[in-house]
Amino acid sequence: LDNELCPPKVRERIEAKRGNPHWFRVYGEGEIGIAEGAIFTNWRYGEFPAGARNEFGLDYGFYPDPDALVRCCLDEANRKIYLDECIYENYQGTEELKAKMLDFCMTRDLIVAESATPRTNYDLQKVFKGLIKVSKTKTVGEWLREMQNYEIIITEKSFNIETELANYVWDDKNAGIPVQGFDHSIDAARYWFMHKTKKIRRNW
Repeated sequence: LDNELCPPKVRERIEAKRGNPHWFRVYGEGEIGIAEGAIFTNWRYGEFPAGARNEFGLDYGFYPDPDALVRCCLDEANRKIYLDECIYENYQGTEELKAKMLDFCMTRDLIVAESATPRTNYDLQKVFKGLIKVSKTKTVGEWLREMQNYEIIITEKSFNIETELANYVWDDKNAGIPVQGFDHSIDAARYWFMHKTKKIRRNW
């Protein structure tokens, strides 16, 4: 209501969701809200550890789902996951995504990408030699529950990660099935987490 530049049609869509108080608190009133039954509640703002390596998770989208690139760091000893939002955008072709990734990623950096889009992985691997596709060995719910055992720390500029963490809820908690929609950057982080923790177990 305070945003003079908000288009009338967008305003109408927001007003139509007043019946969802948690959603409207964020998008209608501009407040920080956490949905009832949120999967992740143990998170806060913070800074990346000094000297942390550049490692990334990557989830593909187009519209309405965005491409999401997240810089990640694991502090296994202190059970902390650090996340920094890099890319969260719609309507990108592979070349546009590649160009934006070069602003954040070196060609040899570890990038763990989703496996459901092999053509995009093939195209990006021509430039990003450290890009690998995630190996899925458990259900989404099982991996989310493993991530719940860590404190998640996000940078202050990670607006979309914050929104997802506050609104990502279980559809069926007992079955470990989350509601889709607020999961793009979280999926990207989960792909990276899956790779990192499997590597740690192999070393053990």
